Amino acid sequence: MMEMSLSGKTAIVSGVGAGLGIEIVRSLALEGANLVLGDIDPDSLARAEQLLEFMSAPHVGLKTDIRDPHACEALVELAVEKFGAVGILINDAFRAEAPSSFEDADMAEWRAVADVNLWGTLTMIKAALPALKASGMAAIVNINTHGSEALDPDFGGYTSSKAALAHLTRHLAREFGPYAIRVNGVHPGPMDAGPRRDFLVAQAAALGVTPESLDAPARERTCLGHLASAEDVARAVTFLASPAARSITGQALFVDAGAWLH
Repeated sequence: MMEMSLSGKTAIVSGVGAGLGIEIVRSLALEGANLVLGDIDPDSLARAEQLLEFMSAPHVGLKTDIRDPHACEALVELAVEKFGAVGILINDAFRAEAPSSFEDADMAEWRAVADVNLWGTLTMIKAALPALKASGMAAIVNINTHGSEALDPDFGGYTSSKAALAHLTRHLAREFGPYAIRVNGVHPGPMDAGPRRDFLVAQAAALGVTPESLDAPARERTCLGHLASAEDVARAVTFLASPAARSITGQALFVDAGAWLH
């Protein structure tokens, strides 16, 4: 019977902030993984480390800007030094632009988004590749968005960078397969999580409406009538990282309660 246990496995997670990032950390730790945390925000890093200390989960963390090859290499070196090997890489670090149409968009801002979501993710993968190859069997999970298919006219920079990442997820699955490295993507929709709830409260206050009225359309677009939680998405990430998904690679797993059917 295939299990999701990650006991003895070491996972690097880039992007461990509130919402999905810290839930991925929690989910991997619950399955027994050693955690190596990277985030550009020291406060997010500290909160994730505090969680793992509370869980008595083996871990180490390092402030990491995934746009910097040297920072990515340092994170991988720390993982190998601390735990001896790396078997899992979760790429969750991201950036989004302010909402706008393409006509009104600042191309410098779109480029900055792609520098993180696409080039930063690839830089992290490049740095981790030697360690992943050496592990004998490894998994990469790229956090994407259902917006790579379910187009959002207000976030073209974000969704186009993620669409490029979705293509490269398939490309790398083909290239890395001979090394027994699986590469998959998880594509969430809007999540019922703290950051989104905080945003809705602030937006509702500015517009003089209720948060529930702003939330309802997103829920109504799903088949199941609810939004996936950050925990729901994190469990999908953990599944793809685990031995239970040993024959799954090059796939895009949409975790959005049926908002996008493809």
